[in-house]
Amino acid sequence: MPGYIWLKVLSKSIDAFKKSKETLSQAIKFLLILIEQNCHMKHRKGQWYSELIKIEMFHRKNFEASFMFLSKAMLCENLTEVDEFNLLDRAKKIYKRKSGIEEKTKNSVKIMLNTVFSRIQLTHQNSKTIEGTVCG
Repeated sequence: MPGYIWLKVLSKSIDAFKKSKETLSQAIKFLLILIEQNCHMKHRKGQWYSELIKIEMFHRKNFEASFMFLSKAMLCENLTEVDEFNLLDRAKKIYKRKSGIEEKTKNSVKIMLNTVFSRIQLTHQNSKTIEGTVCG
């Protein structure tokens, strides 16, 4: 389908657009287009939200916008477990910030970590270690 192909091209081009400060706003614009559409690639919304949060956090240093996108991402119904873990990691990084973030935003992130993300942490705390040896 042409719409799917177009969205696939947009999705793949995000990495190229976020490499330069001049094209960073285009990357954000494309990510918002990808997130807002509801026809194709719904399973990728978590990845797009995570990418958008990462751009706002590290490139633009806008932690309030990062939290806003994090809040919207958690309302998305097509999140995979990997997406949830990535968003949990982003929330922890926002919460650990010492400067550049408003106290109100930091408290909201703490509430989110204690409520929304608590079920993710509880369900995935059990882990298994698999040991192996290197074969020549």
